[in-house]
Amino acid sequence: MRARRILYTILACLLLPIGILWGFLTRRHRPTLLKRLGLLGWNEVTPDGILIHAVSVGEFLAVRKLAQTLQAAYPDLPITISTTTLTGQLLAEKGPTDSTYFPVDLPFCVNRFLASLRPRLVLIAETEVWPNFLYALKQRGIPVIMVNGRLSDSSFASYRKYGGFFSPFLQVFHLILAQSDEDRERFEALGARQVRAVGNLKYDFSPPHLSEDSMKLFQTYTLGRKAWAAGSTMPGEDEHVLDIQAFLVARGDSTAFLLAPRHPERVPDIIHLCKQRNLTCVRRTEFREGQRPNVVILDTVGELGALYQFFPVVFIGGSLVPTGGHNIIEPAYFGCDIVVGPHMENFRAMTEAFLQEKAIVQVGIEDLQETVVSLLADSGGAGSRARHVVEKSQGALQITLDTVAGVLK
Repeated sequence: MRARRILYTILACLLLPIGILWGFLTRRHRPTLLKRLGLLGWNEVTPDGILIHAVSVGEFLAVRKLAQTLQAAYPDLPITISTTTLTGQLLAEKGPTDSTYFPVDLPFCVNRFLASLRPRLVLIAETEVWPNFLYALKQRGIPVIMVNGRLSDSSFASYRKYGGFFSPFLQVFHLILAQSDEDRERFEALGARQVRAVGNLKYDFSPPHLSEDSMKLFQTYTLGRKAWAAGSTMPGEDEHVLDIQAFLVARGDSTAFLLAPRHPERVPDIIHLCKQRNLTCVRRTEFREGQRPNVVILDTVGELGALYQFFPVVFIGGSLVPTGGHNIIEPAYFGCDIVVGPHMENFRAMTEAFLQEKAIVQVGIEDLQETVVSLLADSGGAGSRARHVVEKSQGALQITLDTVAGVLK
């Protein structure tokens, strides 16, 4: 392990200047880079507790309930959530736990980070294998568990490509709690030893809190109207969903529509697309009661999971373009009729489970408009089936809590 870590560190140091330059040139990473390097210090957090690392929004949403439950179960044990992205940090900062940025995986960053936090236990969400960080945990005798572990097709192919380089680092994990048997088999094929398939934490979803004003605002906007949403859209998808909304408006339908881009910094581009189609639009942060725009554009972080309850038909973004799809649990929790595109590779097991129960509709670009229009007219009961899939698939949270309790004894 030591030789591999040294080689990895040399390569990382050589690439660091390029990473810094790219970080400053990229709007999304500029605010996080100095903090992840530790040059501005780490957020003030209470040490000697549990560190939960969740890369960005998706991982944070998966572990949020876990963090809340751990906080309630161990009130005297500090809980800190780390992220690597600005959007993930904005969610984590809303509490109830401490939050901080995860360090760049170089020894001087990792060592300062761990010296500041001194965690008793580290939980890493999904697929994060950072050699220097894991090596430092092993040297300090700090147990680490991967929770909600998964390996997408692309991730599995990438790890296998390096011929077992990461195998010793996977063996640092005290336990890997995988989402499915397929994920378990993939981790074992890469050299991991202690792996259990326990299910997906995302099924144990609880919607975020919405203020009374927000509830009233969206109730008023959707009352007595057909309503649909496009959640977590990626570039190349907004044009298609806006074309559908323009079609509905042109034929005289008074349809409420929420468009939530995966990355809020793309909102100006979406406003431009709306204007091209003569669609009235308003940012969520400027939306007021009494307004009835054709499109509400979500420019906030953390609300989408609760807002789905007002939109009975939902298209899940990241699935028309080849980016692997996004989480369908949130709209399924509210019994929404869910439409996805052909690219759900990152959520294969979940998608197959819903398709088997006829609880979602999967279509290509050419059939998206007809499908959405049809579901707005008649759902056919897919939403209730989706809700049932969520209910029967819960349980990973309790297994994870029991595992943590066993390590903390």
